[in-house]
Amino acid sequence: MPVRWLGRLILLAAGLLITVMAAASLLAQEATSPHAELAAPALQAGTIPCRQDPMAHVHDPTSLVVVARCSTVTGTVRHIRYEPRYGSQHLLVTVDPAYQRFLLPENHGLITVEVIPTDETTVHMPRVGQHASFHGAFVFNKNQHAVELHPTWRIDVSGAGSAEAPRPGPSPTFTVTAHAPRVVVMGGQVAVSVRTERVWQGRRQPAAGAHVFLELVAPSGKGVQWAAASTNPLGDATIHLVALRAPAQFTLTLYTNDPQLRRQVITRLPLEVRRP
Repeated sequence: MPVRWLGRLILLAAGLLITVMAAASLLAQEATSPHAELAAPALQAGTIPCRQDPMAHVHDPTSLVVVARCSTVTGTVRHIRYEPRYGSQHLLVTVDPAYQRFLLPENHGLITVEVIPTDETTVHMPRVGQHASFHGAFVFNKNQHAVELHPTWRIDVSGAGSAEAPRPGPSPTFTVTAHAPRVVVMGGQVAVSVRTERVWQGRRQPAAGAHVFLELVAPSGKGVQWAAASTNPLGDATIHLVALRAPAQFTLTLYTNDPQLRRQVITRLPLEVRRP
């Protein structure tokens, strides 16, 4: 084959390769972007105020695109589970007919309702089969290609009466002790240990099954790393993080929840990340 024809074939092949790569990139962008006509239901009047930053304390917020900072969806709970990796309560809800038009085909008629750890002790959790109104941020999940209510910071169960009155007399207290290194080199491992107890009438017992959510907060006040764990039968838990590869003064913020007592303890520990 003459050299000039070989050169033309190489140029043609290179052009085709560039075209294919450009098309693949466009398809990938479309697959991870919310639909151009995606809309969100309105927030029910008189329920909750909109949060200034609905993604605050959300694990991996870059996977979500906020469609509406606050929204209301009604439906029936089909499934509830605790997500130990994220420390959140995960509900699957069959939405009422009026809300079906807001869902995407990938939702299959269901919407995920996520109660994040910082709201766990203040949100009234429904039971499977109950009908409720869910209030929170309406988002598009780029990994699931579906819409969600994430986070959800208020749930009103249909037909539910007033909250149960507290019992008279002293109530148990929930205590948390946490330890972590104050200084770590960039890329080093940070081990955060937590011990929890329930104290009632002078007696102490381990708070087994407490939920611990750890957020590494940058000097800007934004969370940059997240991890979660549950306490063992001795009331202990250990969470490991890898220190960021940037020297700065961070804050380790722990949200420790006792689902049994519906109490939350917030602990803040300083962490300095230094160069090796």
